[in-house]
Amino acid sequence: MKTLYFNCKLLSDVIISESAATEGHQQTLDFIPGNNFLGICASKLYKEENGKYDEKMLTLFHTGDVQFGDAHIKGEGIRTLRIPASFFYPKLKDMEEVCYIHHGYDRNKDTLYNGGPQQLKQCRTGFYAFKDGKVMKKEITTAYAIKSAYDYGKRRSQDKQMYGYESLEEGLEFLFQVDFSDKAEQFADIVKETLIGEKHVGRSKTAQYGLVEISEAKTSEFTDYSGRPLKDKDGKFLHTVYAESKLVFLDADSLTPTFQPEASDLGFDDGKIVWEKSQVRTFQYSPWNSHRKTRDADRCGIEKGSVFVVRSDEPAPSKKKVGLFKNEGFGKVIFNPTFLEFNADDNGTAVWKVVKTNEAPQAKENVSSDSILSDNPLLSFLMAKKSQETADSSIMDAVNSFVKSKKSLFIESGDTFASQWGQIRTIAEQNSDENIEKEIDKYLDHGVAQVRWDECGGKIELMNFIKEKRSLGVKRLIINLASEMQKVLKNK
Repeated sequence: MKTLYFNCKLLSDVIISESAATEGHQQTLDFIPGNNFLGICASKLYKEENGKYDEKMLTLFHTGDVQFGDAHIKGEGIRTLRIPASFFYPKLKDMEEVCYIHHGYDRNKDTLYNGGPQQLKQCRTGFYAFKDGKVMKKEITTAYAIKSAYDYGKRRSQDKQMYGYESLEEGLEFLFQVDFSDKAEQFADIVKETLIGEKHVGRSKTAQYGLVEISEAKTSEFTDYSGRPLKDKDGKFLHTVYAESKLVFLDADSLTPTFQPEASDLGFDDGKIVWEKSQVRTFQYSPWNSHRKTRDADRCGIEKGSVFVVRSDEPAPSKKKVGLFKNEGFGKVIFNPTFLEFNADDNGTAVWKVVKTNEAPQAKENVSSDSILSDNPLLSFLMAKKSQETADSSIMDAVNSFVKSKKSLFIESGDTFASQWGQIRTIAEQNSDENIEKEIDKYLDHGVAQVRWDECGGKIELMNFIKEKRSLGVKRLIINLASEMQKVLKNK
């Protein structure tokens, strides 16, 4: 058995849709399924072999001898896991305060809520880093975009063809592994060479989505959580089986997918699943086969993060892959993981503590606005328009304030000032910002205007106003002020 470890960094937003449907809201998965990496290898190697189907291709992609694992988000320097479905916490409280392990909790012994049992809530979503006895959540950032189908005949968007895509954001890093059986070890270098580099995954790969960079990862970024089983009062082992990936099983009699596997399906020769202590969630979806351009048969199975409790006389099985579709990342389990240990003296409280992480969510690299604007004329125009609207609003606020507080200086002297404000507006229209103040001062410094403006104190107020608000742009400021004052004086 040989294992290769990889890091997958998103160089663009990536769409991994939960559903193959083409209508409605398209929600993205919060992990990258292993069949994406299988597809990268298969598309290249089959092309190199001119589509030839031989023993090599059978071993690589169809027998399960090569198992392409799911890529989980990287957090706290390690590969994270889906929160176990056996984690419960009291409603109206946070997970960080107290967490119970379902198969270790006894509701009849819980008297913490007014002498009766607490109301517990199951943990179902999110990926967490399990490290040094601590459980830390890793936030997965997503983006949402609304798209429209394109009508090539009319050279515009098609009517009634809008849809939305949720995507994993650029910059996130995921970790995955590829396992080889003894029979397939000889192909490890081929798979490694094929995977490493810039690749495309997910939907809309021919658009702006799906570009990733795959590189080798460190073994230390992948943790082995396997521990020891408990024993019940009869001396039998109580094994916990954590579904690290999705699991698909067939009913032994009907050969149809089943949601109720037997202990033998989990790798035990003799044993029984204790369903009242287990926490199992299920899934069902129709995978899309892009080569045949159609959907494959529905897949029904056990959701990632589910926990089985098995009573058996045997130790834990050595095989850590069960069920079907192991080549695509399905079937991986952890037997008796240490993070499911609980304190029996405290009614099943989790030994591992959920804590808040200090790690900030990975985000897209900041891009300067200047570089964006230089490459986008439309965006440059819209930004300039918005800036001008903001400036116009500031100018009108200043003008309205002057008119409200100073109009009485001019109204008491008759309507002669209306024509003089008209002349001031003409001066502003015919001169640059640098000359307007000088030309207005020259106009108000002789003749009838000088006497009247000096008597009412209007000249001093106007010149002070120009000095205070010069930063808003003298030309536009005076043109708007003169227009407003004319209206006020004519309609007094």
